[in-house]
Amino acid sequence: MANINAFNFTILCMPGTSHLDEETLSMNQTMYVTGFTRSDKTLIYSAVAIGSLLAVVPISLLISKSGCRKVFFACGLLSAIATCGIPFVAADNLMLFLVMRFLQGAAFASCMPTAGAATASWAPIIQHGFFISTFTTFPILGSVIAMPVAGILCTSPLGWKAVYFLLTGFTLFVFGVWVVLFRDYPENHKLVNKSELLRISHGKNLSDCSKSDEKDPVPYGKIVLTPSILGVCIGAIGDFLSIQLIHVFSPIYIRNVLQYSVHETGFAAGLPVFLQLLVKIFGGLSSDLLRCMSETTKLRIFNTISMWVSGAFLLSLAFVNQGEGLYGMILITLATMLQGFNGAGFNKCATLVSRQHSHFVLAIIQFLWCIAMLISPIMITALLPTGSASEWHVVFIVHTAILFQCNAVFCCLATAKPAPWTDSSITHFSRKNTPIFIS
Repeated sequence: MANINAFNFTILCMPGTSHLDEETLSMNQTMYVTGFTRSDKTLIYSAVAIGSLLAVVPISLLISKSGCRKVFFACGLLSAIATCGIPFVAADNLMLFLVMRFLQGAAFASCMPTAGAATASWAPIIQHGFFISTFTTFPILGSVIAMPVAGILCTSPLGWKAVYFLLTGFTLFVFGVWVVLFRDYPENHKLVNKSELLRISHGKNLSDCSKSDEKDPVPYGKIVLTPSILGVCIGAIGDFLSIQLIHVFSPIYIRNVLQYSVHETGFAAGLPVFLQLLVKIFGGLSSDLLRCMSETTKLRIFNTISMWVSGAFLLSLAFVNQGEGLYGMILITLATMLQGFNGAGFNKCATLVSRQHSHFVLAIIQFLWCIAMLISPIMITALLPTGSASEWHVVFIVHTAILFQCNAVFCCLATAKPAPWTDSSITHFSRKNTPIFIS
């Protein structure tokens, strides 16, 4: 994710298609000017979404057949190759730049299905919140890594190209560690003993924790027609549009409206996201440990904090004037932090309802994320013809309205009970888990 997010910051100092020199960009005082035209920026942002959209279904099927260890590793190598290629083509060949971004998007499509598969295989039922919250910190970690690094290197003699070379090396290292340490199933890992395997498999079908030739086929039709899964999807759409706003466009907002320097923007944009990482892990852990209310109630509360309370602070940004840097940073930090509770909201709901089929449900969520990645740049660019503070106010109001409506739908449809298509022995189940139009 850091490989994709790097462009969200380096756009401030890349020559791009307008062929502005890097010295001019580093001294940029108008702050909304970049080395790319508006149409080029829309294409560059959208290329990632299109690549991910086209790859998410094939990757999900590959994970079902071959496991996530090899598939995720292959996608990591693809991301490293594409990231390394960007410095060679970005300033001179827009078409090749779009190809590199497309490949980054295709690799990105493996993230959520891998998180779902790993949670289904490795997480005890009572720790789903912590596992899925931790696994879905990758977009946060990507921003935490990319923004400060880009802020330092863009204003250094090494320049913006060094950001991509450094991230390429980091990607190869991280995915090397992944393929060495991870196994698709606990029973195949030499460091997992029998007592740990029993704890992981408690309350689940043993085949969900081990490789089996008799696994139930994925009931694709029933999954997509289950009301609780539809609620998860609607909640995800609202959340991802907000995430795109913060993770992709916050550097431009901080630079343009709050008037921080390029160097300061890297750290100012990275700090709220880092705090969100801590909140996300805390939210997942506290959701699992909290015993004074039902699982369904916890899902609703944590998702409401993530979307309604966070949205309230996002709405407050509509009243921040240009140059009010401290006030604006406090509000954007609070809004971003509270989004971290989504791991104990719709993400946890998805794994609790779908159990062994979590990889497919999270592939659907990945698909919706790609839709948000495609829509968000178009929508925000349309709302920001000049990038003025008043135009940003409209952006925050629109996103707050979306958050409020999507969370209301999720809370109405949410449940923590497994769907009947996860276990044929389930005889009593919620209507929210009963596929519509299918008896």
